[in-house]
Amino acid sequence: MKELFLAGLVVASCVFQAAAAEEEHTHAGVDANAAAVQALEQRVADLEALRATAPLTNVIDIDCSNPDVTWGGPGDFVGTLQKAAQATPADGTLLIRSGTYHSTALDNWIWSSRSDTLTVCGETDPSRPVLIQDSGGGNWSQNGNGGSLHIANVELVGKSVWATQYRGTDSAALWIQNSVLRDHNDTCVASGAQINPLEVVLQDVVIRRCGSRNTRHNVYLSTRSAGSSVTVLRLDSAASNGSHAFKTTIPNVTIRDSYFSTVDDWDNPTVGPWSTTLVDIAACGQHVIEGNHLQATFARGGAGSNRVLHFRARRSIIGCDRPVYGSAEFNDPAFWATVAASDFSGPANPHTFKHAVRNNKFEFVVLPKSAAPPPAIADDGTYPLTAVKQWSPCAIYKTVPAGWIERSVTFAEGNVFKGFPVRYQVDFEGCQHAIDGIGQDPGSNYPPPARRLYEDGLRMR
Repeated sequence: MKELFLAGLVVASCVFQAAAAEEEHTHAGVDANAAAVQALEQRVADLEALRATAPLTNVIDIDCSNPDVTWGGPGDFVGTLQKAAQATPADGTLLIRSGTYHSTALDNWIWSSRSDTLTVCGETDPSRPVLIQDSGGGNWSQNGNGGSLHIANVELVGKSVWATQYRGTDSAALWIQNSVLRDHNDTCVASGAQINPLEVVLQDVVIRRCGSRNTRHNVYLSTRSAGSSVTVLRLDSAASNGSHAFKTTIPNVTIRDSYFSTVDDWDNPTVGPWSTTLVDIAACGQHVIEGNHLQATFARGGAGSNRVLHFRARRSIIGCDRPVYGSAEFNDPAFWATVAASDFSGPANPHTFKHAVRNNKFEFVVLPKSAAPPPAIADDGTYPLTAVKQWSPCAIYKTVPAGWIERSVTFAEGNVFKGFPVRYQVDFEGCQHAIDGIGQDPGSNYPPPARRLYEDGLRMR
C-alpha cells in the first residue's frame, strides 16, 4: 500500500552540518554476531530465490560453462591465482573451484593489464568460492589497454575490485554478477580516472560493511569519461563504514530493483557500521532510479544517513563539466539562450540533466536515538562551486555568464515515502555551504537557484 505520495517541498535551511553528519558510528563485534551473519546469508538466499523463480530481465549473462583454466582443485593449475589469470588465453575464462581460500600475501589477487576480456568465475556446486584476504594486498583489478574484467559467482572478503583504465582509447567494462563482497576497510567496487569510456554492471550482487569514514565506500565509481555508464540490477548494499552505500560520478546511471540500507540488520541495528548517504550520484548526468527500496535512519549526533538519494553538485567538476566551466561554450550567451528556450519538461531535451525517479520506496526507520529524517530525495543542482579546502563542508559559489540557467531536472512518479513527513520528502532548495563557525563567505552568488521537479507530469518546483 502506498502510505504517502510526494506532495510537497522542503523549505530547507542551508545550515548543512556535513562534518557532524559524517562522524563515524562505531560498533563492535559484527563478525562475531550470529544474527548479522544470518541476515547476510538470508539476503543472498533471497536474491538467489528471486533469480530462480521470477521472470527477470537480466542486463548481463556471464558465461562460465567452458573454462579454459581451472584453479584450486586437484589437477588444476599449480601456482597463484594471478599466475592462473595470466595463463588464461585471450577472451578466456578462469574457473575457481568451490572452497575457502585464505591469503596473507598476493597469492589470490588478480592484476590484469590485458586488452581483451578476462572472465573469472566461481563454481556454484556445492557453493561459490570464498576468497579471504587476511593481510597484505589482494585486490582484483583491470588496469589498462581497454580490457574488460567479468566476475561471477565469487565471495570476496577484505578485497577490492577496481577498474582503472588509464591507457588506451577503446571502451572497457567491469561486470560483476551473482557475487558477494564484504568486510573490507577500503572501497569494495571502485573505478578511477578514465581516458576511455567505462561500462560498469552490477547484477545480483551483495555488498556489506566496506569502506572507511568519508573516503572509502561500499561502491565508489569516480569515472567521468564521456560515454561511461553504470547499470545496477538487484544490488544489495548496506552498512558501509561511516561512508556511502553507493557513490558515483559516472554521467549515465541506471539503478533498478535494488536495496540500500543504513544498517546491516534492522533487528540488531546497533551491531555493525552505519552508512551515511545511501545513493550519491552527480547531478550533472542522465539517470534512472526505479523500483528500489532505500531504508534509512539518522541518529542524534550525526550518525547514519544524512541523505537518502542525493543528486550532488560535485566540486571536483566545479558543479558540472558539461560544458567545462570557463570554456568558450560555457561562457557563450548563445548557448544559455538556447538552453533557456528549450522544453524543460521534455524527456528528450538534449540540454538538461534528467533524473527519472520512479516507483521507489523510501523508508525512514525510527530508532530510540533517531533524529529528524534526512531528505529522501535531494538535488544540489549544477551551479559551479568549489570547496574552501578538501573535506570542508563550506563551498564557494563561482561566477556564471549572463543567462546561466539551472539544467538539473527530476521527474518523479509513483514513489512511496514511509516515515518521511512531507517536508522531509524532497529538498530542491538546499545547498552545500555549511555554517561551521569559520566565517567563510560563500560569495555573492550564494544561495544557488532551486532545481526543477516534475511529479506525474506536473511541475512542482
